[in-house]
Formats: sequence, C-alpha cells, structure tokens
Amino acid sequence: MGKKRSAGDGALYKRRDGLWEGRVDIPPGPDGKRRTKSVYSKDRATAAEKLRNLQSEVDAGLVTAGPATTVGDWLDYWLANIHRSKIKPGTREDYARIIRNHIKPRIGKKKLKDLEPEDVLAMQQAISASSTRTAQVAHHITNRSLSDAVLWKRTTRNPAAVVPTPKHTKQAREPFSFAEARRILSAAEEIDAENAGPVFASRWAAAFLTGARKSELLGLTWDRVDFKSGIADLAWQLQQLPQAHGCGTPDSDGKWPCGRVKAAYCPQKEFDLDPGDEYVLCHRGLAWVRPKTTAGKRLTPIIDVLAQRLREHRRATADQPNPHNLVWHHRDGRPVCHKDDHEAWQGLLERAGLREADGPTIDQHRTRNTALTMLLEAGVDPHIVNATVGHSDVAMTRSYQYVDLSLARGAFENLSTLLG
Repeated sequence: MGKKRSAGDGALYKRRDGLWEGRVDIPPGPDGKRRTKSVYSKDRATAAEKLRNLQSEVDAGLVTAGPATTVGDWLDYWLANIHRSKIKPGTREDYARIIRNHIKPRIGKKKLKDLEPEDVLAMQQAISASSTRTAQVAHHITNRSLSDAVLWKRTTRNPAAVVPTPKHTKQAREPFSFAEARRILSAAEEIDAENAGPVFASRWAAAFLTGARKSELLGLTWDRVDFKSGIADLAWQLQQLPQAHGCGTPDSDGKWPCGRVKAAYCPQKEFDLDPGDEYVLCHRGLAWVRPKTTAGKRLTPIIDVLAQRLREHRRATADQPNPHNLVWHHRDGRPVCHKDDHEAWQGLLERAGLREADGPTIDQHRTRNTALTMLLEAGVDPHIVNATVGHSDVAMTRSYQYVDLSLARGAFENLSTLLG
C-alpha cells in the first residue's frame, strides 16, 4: 500500500481531454471536510510550475478550505480590525467612504490573490477623472492594506506597490488681505449688533487673532480660557462622532439588515469608536475629541484686544443657557455644529461683500492662513508660529510651547490692528 499523501502534497496527471491537471489537498476547514484545489495547462512543464506554486501557497496558509478572500472582504476586515486604531475617528469615516464608493465598486470583487497592478492602475485612473485627491487617498489605502495582507499571510504580494501614486496639485488657499479681514470683522460686529448683543463677532475675531482651526474654536470652553495668564488651551476639538450600523452584519451583497446604506440612517446606529479614542460626549453626536498628534495638543496666547472682546462676549451671553460651558453656542445652549458654523461664515462673507449669495463657498481655513501670513510678514520666527498654531510638520513639545509663550504673545500682538 502506497504512502498516504499529506495535506499540501500534490499530484500531477494527464486527463483524457489532453489537459495536465495538478491537484493539491487543502487542510480541512471548520467543518472537518477535506477539499482539493487544482491547476491546469496543456503543457506538462507549465502545469508542474503551477502545481509547485500552489503547494507553496498551501504551505504558507494562503489557501484555505473556505471561499477565496476578495479585495473588498479584506479592505473591510483591515479597516475594522487592523488599521482603525492607527487613525482618528474622522479619518476612519473618510477611509470607509472612499472604500465603499470608489475602491470596492472597481476592484472589490476581485480575489485578493488574483489582483494585478493593472487593476489598481485602472481604478486610480477612473477615480482621478473626478478627483485626483481622492485617487491619491485610494492609492494609499490600497497600498497600505495590501502590505498588511502580505504580513498577515493573506496574499504573497502587493500589486499596488509598483503602481505610481496619482499626482495631485493642492490648491493654495490665498489669505485674506488686511483690508478684507477688517471688512469681515466689521461685518460680524454689525450682524451681532442687529441681533441685540455680541454672539459670533468674537468667534471670528478669535479665528483671525489665533490662527486656530474651526473645530478647536467650536470646542473651546470657558474653563480652558485663562484671562489672568492670557492663554487658551486648544487641546480638545468639537467633532461629529462617526457612526456604525448596529443592526447586524451585511449579507453577501453588502446590504444591511435595516435596509439603509449609510450608518447614520440605521435605526440601531451606534458610535464607531475604539476604547483608545479620547472623547467626551457633548450633545447628541457631537463630542470633544483629543487629536492623536502632539502638534494638536497646544496652548495659544490671547492678546489683550482679543481678551477684551471675549470678556464682552461672556457678559453679553451670561443670561443664556450654557450647559456645556462653551465659549460660543446657540442661544438655547446647544453647541454650534460644523454645518451651522459653515453657513454663518458664508453669510458673513456675503455681508462683507466678499461672496455672492449663489457663488462658490469660501473655505474658512483662510482665516488661519491669513493669521500665519501676517505673522510671517511681520518677521516672526517660523518656529514660534509653527509651535503656537499646531502645525504637524514641526515637532514641538509642550515644554517648548511654555518657554516660548511670551515670545508668541508678542508675535500675535502684530495682529491686534485687525480690530483697530
């Protein structure tokens, strides 16, 4: 009696139809049943080469008794289990959207082991037709996930590694001129005067006089404004928490039990967060979130003219409900979400004569660019500017910020002329 073949041992023979078939036993799956996998060729040498490759894959654990892993299956597993702890919740939501809307429709059904560089390139070219930036991110996601797939022994190669990253020219955000910034701040004061009391004028003044991000200012609370020292702590940002389906798992076609595509519409939706994510729930889906980078955890000086405006704002809103102790909030105490803030900003620009009512929107980030440009034009040391406004491309420690806060305050005094 011949020796019994072990799982992974192969057999090569010629069939009656003339094809050479190489067959390999696959280790039993969860059901305990044995299965085989075959390769074919009209040429014996080619079939033998395919058989050796198949045997190697079985030995490496890349071939299992279950169905072959698709690119879409792996991307879902990778984002949910491997990569999610390395990125902040908002980035996870962006990745999930790009995977769902751009990557999976083009290569999601391809078997992971059959994916070729040409498939990745075609996907990137199709996405680039509408957005080169989205194509860039799609390349990053695909390349990173496939590199992890190799490490996790789900495939033997990363076909995205040889595909060039799509080119993307970032549109420069032009800063406002001094005169334009003055017009915006004057228009804000006019709007607040018509509304019987300062509400948002100080919010826009803070944007220009600190260079802070929108989420940093919307999440600022009074306990993190130190008038005595002239310092504001911008360590927490107000963000909309990402959500996930709570109705179960999708079927083979990717449809959820609730019948909704977006998690936000699922009746049993839940927050999509990790135990390691630092957040404090504020109102409904809004929460204070700690940035993952040290550059985002910073202090910024409050110059005298801004401190005066903030004190006036606090006195004017003292009789309004404020359960979350926010510096800027709706009259009923609700926090200002990003959508409301965006609409208020566009309305302010219309009032200042810098935007047509039906014209394109103007990014609020330009207030940050304006502050940085004015500081640099005034001859302020770039290291002081970077440390104070929290640029991630300059590695500054918190202790460095404490040492330079006096210098930073003097630097920001250059902006005080914006308020006259």
